[in-house]
Amino acid sequence: MDVGIQRHRVAVGVPGQRLACEFDVDHTPEGLAAFFRQVETYTRGGDLPVAVVMEGYNGHARPLDAQVLARGWRLFNVHNLKRDIVKSCG
Repeated sequence: MDVGIQRHRVAVGVPGQRLACEFDVDHTPEGLAAFFRQVETYTRGGDLPVAVVMEGYNGHARPLDAQVLARGWRLFNVHNLKRDIVKSCG
């Protein structure tokens, strides 16, 4: 998840596929609820585990980070400057 101030960009990967879908969600209660509904459609009724990878810079991930953990999903925080790291690896 690419975390933004007003909107987040989400990419969903599932076993056997590199990328299942991409979508945007607004940083509103309705948008976050839509995020959870969309991701849950890929869990095969809760049989597949969920891991969320997101930026955590400047607090823009809140309250989504706590809501992810409350569902029992794994949460990974990546550094917000990852794009610069990728560029330097060439």
